[in-house]
Amino acid sequence: ILNVIDKTIYEDISNFYKLKTENLVNFRKILSYLATIPPGRLKRNSISKHIGLDNKTVENYLRILNETGLVCLIKENKAGSNLLKGTEKIYLENSNIYKAIIDEIGFDYNKGTVREIFFIKMLQNSGEQVYYSKIGDFQVRGYNFEISGKSKSRKQIKNQIGRAHV
Repeated sequence: ILNVIDKTIYEDISNFYKLKTENLVNFRKILSYLATIPPGRLKRNSISKHIGLDNKTVENYLRILNETGLVCLIKENKAGSNLLKGTEKIYLENSNIYKAIIDEIGFDYNKGTVREIFFIKMLQNSGEQVYYSKIGDFQVRGYNFEISGKSKSRKQIKNQIGRAHV
């Protein structure tokens, strides 16, 4: 999997997006950073600060990583001018990529991250649009989903119409 990631970055991204070789290492840095933080809304300036890139470059690199299938951007279900505000949740594209990067850098495996990635991919693979939710973790067809973990309960979505606790 790491070889596929490197091939995608150093051959596909390099050639298709016409990026200089010295900039490509930043894609690996972004992927490693994403693997080590808990899932959730992440501000691009946090990535910028930790990786040492400007916000516009980070935004461009995240778009490229999304287009090449290395990350998944989950947006909030909103309309109008609200579309221009806020950030999305950023995940590695699948749990295999997550596990490979975690193993490579020697970081602790986060079950919650794997659960959320699994949930997203299963629903997306079935043709559903997945949004992040301020009430639970995700929203699909108006239903709010809270992905369970050791410290999770139904209280986040208790009084919500169209709720589910996974």
